[in-house]
Amino acid sequence: KFIGIVEFSVSRTEEIEISVTNMVGTTYIIQNKQNFGAGTHLFNLSEMELSKGMYIVQIRIGSDTIHQKLVVQ
Repeated sequence: KFIGIVEFSVSRTEEIEISVTNMVGTTYIIQNKQNFGAGTHLFNLSEMELSKGMYIVQIRIGSDTIHQKLVVQ
């Protein structure tokens, strides 16, 4: 089933880590820390076996962190 796609862009090579955490605190690592070159990058969340519910997607780009809510229905 389609869950969603995480898209992010970086202007230079950056260390990226992406994780998804459910509301009880279980964290699923999608991408461990890895260097990504400049440009736009996509990660398909549909490959994860996520149950219905609310999750927080966390993207760490260098020293910055972005959080976004994800609802799986």
